[in-house]
Amino acid sequence: MSPLDLTDDELARESGALLIKSEDDGTLREVVTNSRIILFSCPAYRSMCDALYEQFKSGSGIILFRMGQGYARKLTEGISKLNLTIEEAIKVYEKLSFMAVWGTVKILIEDDRRAMCTVRKSAFILRRNDVGPTSCFFFSGALSTIASSMAGREFVAKEIECVTGGYEYCKFVITQT
Repeated sequence: MSPLDLTDDELARESGALLIKSEDDGTLREVVTNSRIILFSCPAYRSMCDALYEQFKSGSGIILFRMGQGYARKLTEGISKLNLTIEEAIKVYEKLSFMAVWGTVKILIEDDRRAMCTVRKSAFILRRNDVGPTSCFFFSGALSTIASSMAGREFVAKEIECVTGGYEYCKFVITQT
């Protein structure tokens, strides 16, 4: 049984071994695509983002957004080859996000030009006083590319509510450009 066949509750009860396999030489691979991976903690991610903010100030949000887009380009290559409907692709993406411990992602299509996405317990929240009311730039970039790949036309995701602004979860609007 593939990890994608498990429910979120079943995944939550399983260990990270569902997502990661270790080879004899210590190489880590993600089990769905067999891609080599690296791991770092959320505090390490935040430390990298802090270094960007110290060097590039508000421009670091753009850098993180573009990094998310680049990351998602590789991710969507595998999903696009599966010839799924948009609804099926969304379910796969939600499950992969959960397995990757990005948070609990839920996407709701409103019409052919707009969707909403919520993320509970996002791994990409930056807790900095100088960031502003939203902070999940990497995730916004990834979501933009994923939506564009699924729909076959250009979309952009913008975070409109963030935990850093006192909200219960992060919320994104995804619109066709």
